Amino acid sequence: MRTDADLNSAIDQWASSRPKCYDFPLGEGVEIPLEVEIQLARAFELHALDSAAILLLRGKLDPEQAYAFVTFAVRMSVLAVRKCEIKLIRSVLVCLILDDALVDSKDILRALGIIDDCCGRLDLDLAKEMEELSVIAVPRRRHTLIDGYFSRSPDMKGALIMGFVPAGEMGQFGYVRR
Repeated sequence: MRTDADLNSAIDQWASSRPKCYDFPLGEGVEIPLEVEIQLARAFELHALDSAAILLLRGKLDPEQAYAFVTFAVRMSVLAVRKCEIKLIRSVLVCLILDDALVDSKDILRALGIIDDCCGRLDLDLAKEMEELSVIAVPRRRHTLIDGYFSRSPDMKGALIMGFVPAGEMGQFGYVRR
């Protein structure tokens, strides 16, 4: 059975080995996936974070780390589409609420647009998936999720409205800036 120590170890390994150019939102120029991302996604899948663990991790994050977690969630969502793995998206959604509003709300909206598009490609309802997680999000992030994104009309959500265009075939699927 996985423990908190296993997840913390996977997080530490990922944090220390991700490239410096791991830029928001897709890790510009970094091939998807990195082996360390696969290991971290597996750790999140096997060890769901409860609210106490989220609070502990949240207290340790700086802005660079917070952005890296959101970037990780976007990248793994793209990988989920490539591999048709719904559980992969589900396991990393927690990364959208880990920070204490360190990631700018406009950037969260951009990430949500891409992840929502990925979810749609896998017949997954992102709003429904985020319901439980939004309860443990800080109030500002909860506002961004519910009022800033999910309450929008369908034509005001998704990757295109957030400035990203889907590109590539399934094995190389991704997004490019419009």
